[in-house]
Amino acid sequence: MSPEELDAAVRRFKKAMVERALGGELTHHLGDPPGGTKPEDPTNHRNGSGSKTVLTDDGPLGIDGPRDREGLFRRTPREDS
Repeated sequence: MSPEELDAAVRRFKKAMVERALGGELTHHLGDPPGGTKPEDPTNHRNGSGSKTVLTDDGPLGIDGPRDREGLFRRTPREDS
């Protein structure tokens, strides 16, 4: 494997790990898994995904992270100001 191929494989792995972790955090945030039984009176739910750039040791990495309807998940400090 060439250095470029190795770098591309590592970046794909990082992207997959970050996206999987965000999916798990959204599941925890909402209290139900994707496609699972929703709580009695859900006030919030999944609403697709959005693109973001994460800064890593290897440079910027574009990810597609999940969103929630109320926009409370994935809020960054700048968005709170």
